[in-house]
Amino acid sequence: MKNKAFTLAEALIVIMILGVVAALTIPALMSSYMRTACANQLKRVTAEITTAAKTIIADEKADEENTANNVDMVGDQTGFYYTKAGDATQGARYFLENFFKHNFTGRANTIANTIYKNSTKAEIGTIPAEYTDCIQTPTTAIICMHYVDDHQRIFVDVNGKKKPNTAGVDLFVMQITDTGSLEDIQNNACGTGNDVTAAASGCFTKVSNNNWRIE
Repeated sequence: MKNKAFTLAEALIVIMILGVVAALTIPALMSSYMRTACANQLKRVTAEITTAAKTIIADEKADEENTANNVDMVGDQTGFYYTKAGDATQGARYFLENFFKHNFTGRANTIANTIYKNSTKAEIGTIPAEYTDCIQTPTTAIICMHYVDDHQRIFVDVNGKKKPNTAGVDLFVMQITDTGSLEDIQNNACGTGNDVTAAASGCFTKVSNNNWRIE
């Protein structure tokens, strides 16, 4: 009886087929893994922000003092914007430096000077330079905060300067409500727009309403 085996040509064909399959599937698997990691990090960071916001509300309510405006709290004047963190000039720095674990502090144009892209891969610039108060957490997330339109607005880059640097994937923008929760600043379609604020708007709601999945 003769032993049958693959010829060299047949073996090479099989290897080529496996290579093509790998080339088609591995990038998709890596992208899926990256998006899952970003969604989990967004959930973690936003939970830290809301916990910190509710903590300062509770702490300063206990003092019965409106420390932002130096008047006594009365009635319903016990929300986030009646704390030191709600102050328009120094609130962001006070909040970030005192209520978060962080490895580094700086301005947006130094700590978060990454060029971001929208969903069509068009460049949309960096986090605006007026975000002068930023931290990087031990998990490498970057949080930048600035008072805009009577709210503390927050940019979150969930994985720091690592790719993909795309609005709605690893970059999000939101604002703190007076109760200490988070909300989107606009109802824009996530990922669209020609600047980081527009492109990142609506993304927090989209991901959280999608059971913390980024698609």
